Amino acid sequence: MLAFYNLHCLSYLIANSIYMKITSVMMKNLDVIQESYMQRVYQCLSVGMAVSVFFYTALFVAMTVIFHRLIKGEAVMVWHYVFLRERSP
Repeated sequence: MLAFYNLHCLSYLIANSIYMKITSVMMKNLDVIQESYMQRVYQCLSVGMAVSVFFYTALFVAMTVIFHRLIKGEAVMVWHYVFLRERSP
C-alpha cells in the first residue's frame, strides 16, 4: 500500500511540475494593460489545469499498472493475521 501511495504522489508531483511549466510559459507574454488580461489569465489557467488533469490521469494509470505488475499474486490479509501475528493459510 505504501508503494502505491508513493507512486500516486510521484504522479501528482510530475503532473504539477508540468502544470507550473505550462502556466509560466503561457503567462510570460501577457500584458497587464490589455483589456482582455483577466480573460487570458483564466484561459492560461484552464489550459494548464486541463493538461495537468490529463497528465495526472495518464501517469496515475501507468503507475497503477506498474504497481499491479509488481504484485504477482494477491495475498489475502485479514486484520487478525496482522494483529495476532498469525500466518495466513
